[in-house]
Amino acid sequence: MFRKRTDNRGRQKVDTVPEIDDDQPRNPFTELRLLSSHTDIVHLLTIIDDRRFASASDDDLAVIWDAKTGKRLSILRGHSRPIKCMLLLHQRQEYQNEEIAATLLLTGSSDRTILVWDVDDGQCLHTITEHCGSVKCLVNMKEERIFFSGGQDLCVWNEKGEMLDKMARNSEHSDIHALLPIKNNRIVAASNKSSLVVYLVKPTDDSENLKIVEFKKLSPHRESIRCLINVADSMFASASLDGAIVLWSSHSISYTRQFNFVKNYEGPNHTYPASAQHVFTVDQRYIFASIGQGFFLFDALSGNCLAKVTNAHHGKIIHSVLLCDGYILATCSEDGSVRIWGSPNPLLVCDGSELKPFTLQVERFLGKSISEIQNLNTPIIPALIGECLAHTGAINMAVNLGEEGFASCGSDGLVVLWKDGVLEKKRRNEMVRNILLSMDNTA
Repeated sequence: MFRKRTDNRGRQKVDTVPEIDDDQPRNPFTELRLLSSHTDIVHLLTIIDDRRFASASDDDLAVIWDAKTGKRLSILRGHSRPIKCMLLLHQRQEYQNEEIAATLLLTGSSDRTILVWDVDDGQCLHTITEHCGSVKCLVNMKEERIFFSGGQDLCVWNEKGEMLDKMARNSEHSDIHALLPIKNNRIVAASNKSSLVVYLVKPTDDSENLKIVEFKKLSPHRESIRCLINVADSMFASASLDGAIVLWSSHSISYTRQFNFVKNYEGPNHTYPASAQHVFTVDQRYIFASIGQGFFLFDALSGNCLAKVTNAHHGKIIHSVLLCDGYILATCSEDGSVRIWGSPNPLLVCDGSELKPFTLQVERFLGKSISEIQNLNTPIIPALIGECLAHTGAINMAVNLGEEGFASCGSDGLVVLWKDGVLEKKRRNEMVRNILLSMDNTA
């Protein structure tokens, strides 16, 4: 079903954005809970474990939520300016001569500080003040047990929050907003420029410290770079405002191929924005890309486009995430909607009753084996199977909470918890049954 509109000359034309009917039998997310502790735009969500997640907002707060009930567990107060990034650290700490697992949440802010939080009690354990300028991004290099912060400068820290080195970027006029650790102790940095910078982190004569040195500059993009992702151990990708997605070798730090050339959008029929807003990878090979108002699925090895919907929303897609073990893609847009996409095959449902035993997530999403997919001459057009409406403004992010559904956040200051209606009904019936049984036992 398509919505008809008129052009600027009053002539009727067909808007290629698909519309969904009220009946959505393949959309499992029929219940929602509004989580309203924030008072400003919520930009970030991060999963803590299978029962908790955190949100961060321009109101200077981070909040930890129960993924099952939507209950607010902790409010993390300490920043004096908006939070720009979050990072989860899993540590081994010594307690009474024994090593125990500890989970810490780091928040970076435009107040120039990084705060370290205990996710269990919501207490601030440490305040890092040595980062100069706004903290735009946080990433960790797990094998080395260090983490990095980016902004005006690039800093490296040990797990205790002690600075090991700082790369001053005084001559640069654009802050680092994305960092990506890759093989051989190297880290890729992206700013609002069209080039990437690769840094090498190496030990110094003092075994307690590290040294950050510039290793290589990469300049294949025409516009500023928005996203960085690891595709596999041997590959990473960058995406820019002109919609281009470039694949790189992590070994040689060299160009491999490009997806989505600017020329694909030339002509009178392509008036929507072509910027790449978000990319993520599955099965260490396939790249989902949100470009303009549409989304695309690329094969990093063959270079083919396997699936696409060029006009999926009435506004830019800001973020997307796979749900239900890969059978569903949720796209979040500035038009205020979350749309649910799946295989064009209507027999594929999300309750497990009629699903083929596919191994790869890309197979589950497209409803075909990988051999069938690779033999196709044209990209598959995924089906619009649902729409989740609750936000009143742009939706900035969503995270997959597994059995508990998914959460989304937006410019309206809300966090919305979307639940599987069938599962929630079963839980309520079980709760009522247990209450009745306990009443019978006490009678």
